[in-house]
Amino acid sequence: MTLHELKQDLLDRWLTAYDTLPATMPAADNIVKTIYAENFRFKLEKYSPEQFLPAGPLLAAPGPGSVYAYAMDATGRPVYLTVTEPGGKEVIKGHYTYTAELVEYTEYNLQSRLPSCIQRIVYNDGRKETFQSLTLDNRGEGEDFRGADKKIVLNALNERELLCECKIYHWSGNRLERADCLQVLPGNEQMTSKEEYSYDGAGELEEVRAIFDDDENVGYLYVRKPDNITLEELGDQVAQQMAADIISAVEEAAPGEPLAALELHYQEINQYTPYLCMVTERQREEIEEAATKDSLFEDWITYPDKEGAMIYGQPFERPMAAFMAEVEKRNDYALATEMLRKVARLLNAGKLDGKIATGNEFMVYAVDWTMTDGFTALLEACGVAGPIVKKWEQQLANRS
Repeated sequence: MTLHELKQDLLDRWLTAYDTLPATMPAADNIVKTIYAENFRFKLEKYSPEQFLPAGPLLAAPGPGSVYAYAMDATGRPVYLTVTEPGGKEVIKGHYTYTAELVEYTEYNLQSRLPSCIQRIVYNDGRKETFQSLTLDNRGEGEDFRGADKKIVLNALNERELLCECKIYHWSGNRLERADCLQVLPGNEQMTSKEEYSYDGAGELEEVRAIFDDDENVGYLYVRKPDNITLEELGDQVAQQMAADIISAVEEAAPGEPLAALELHYQEINQYTPYLCMVTERQREEIEEAATKDSLFEDWITYPDKEGAMIYGQPFERPMAAFMAEVEKRNDYALATEMLRKVARLLNAGKLDGKIATGNEFMVYAVDWTMTDGFTALLEACGVAGPIVKKWEQQLANRS
């Protein structure tokens, strides 16, 4: 199959799944335990016949926020996923199937009755041959297509929330050498790329690079950690290089007036290459003057006119890939969060090396996109000066 044929095959699979009610998912008699999580943990791109690594912490018993329940088989593989609302109502059901030729994950949103995710890996003689993934960007939440023809439904979803990814793997003997890749974004925007796999003299996988069509943008999907360095030392190297690359990016994108804050936005587990948001002194004054008694924190975090910048294609990315490979292997994402806070501490201590104009109370902090509270503790952990943290404590207390 070509990449576009793989995409069409995936869309046809979605149409077939649309006709299948979640209640008809096959029964399984090999469930030995149920484990819990606060988010999706078993993504098929992480699967191999030898192991299925989770993308984050797992819990033996349900706890606050652990609304994702995985039914596991005796080999440690997930068979079912059930996602519930805090009140106990089931909202998503997923099912994993495993054969020698095909591994598949099929998921439904129980409210919209839509297949919200389908992922497939096809094997040939024990070697991974193709990967397919179709996900609704909002996991099908809030959609209502009752009574509509399924092809009309698919076309409507394709315009606004259909995410597809297809890969064809190429082998040389027992060594995976490259993959041809196709990504399709909402609105049918399509991008092609290649993945190149490099090995050392002993045949160990050294790195996986993503090369996009223009051959100028190169990303690292995997880099093996050097044997002569500890993970802590590698994290320090990443933090120092990322801090330098951030200063270069801010120099290029700074709005030309003193900065009050630089935010390093990341998303826990999913994305640790931060998106930069800059708040100027003028904007800080606007936010503080307009904020109501209870809204200062929310207004500050969500202020829409911050200048943004990306730091892709920079020297930190290769050691970062090696660092994140070890973080994922250890399933300890707190190490990545601490690395970003170390970046913030370096930038706070050096005041951006004096290369960008800043206000007297300038601060840098790494913030998760889903953060809702604990702002002053975060500032302290990121090395913001004590008087600035104290001022924020007073401001938030006076408005609460």
